[in-house]
Amino acid sequence: AIDEVPMAINRKMLVDVIRREWNFQSVVVTDVATAANLVNEFKLCKDMPEALALQISAGVDVCCELGDQIPAYLREAYDRGLLKEEDFFLFCKTHLFQSIDFKISAWSVGSYAGNGLFPARM
Repeated sequence: AIDEVPMAINRKMLVDVIRREWNFQSVVVTDVATAANLVNEFKLCKDMPEALALQISAGVDVCCELGDQIPAYLREAYDRGLLKEEDFFLFCKTHLFQSIDFKISAWSVGSYAGNGLFPARM
């Protein structure tokens, strides 16, 4: 956290500094349990849809700890007006493509099995 603002919801750092000043062009991914920590530890959000909305609005591209629950939380956050339409669709697009890319990458690792970098079976 910087100035008591967790990085996952720090729009100034994620957008103004990292993306604009440093010209970071890649994907911003949260740590595991970030949304849960925003609710349970930091007490900054009342529930997971609000935590997800805050992260997305701050510039996060992939919230990895929510897993299969992302669609339900995302829909609830959107229905409650916690997300702007453009943030909603940008997150969906980025998250979808990153998920597909990860699955393809994990699948293709099998062709490198046995070279000492990856286990023979995944």
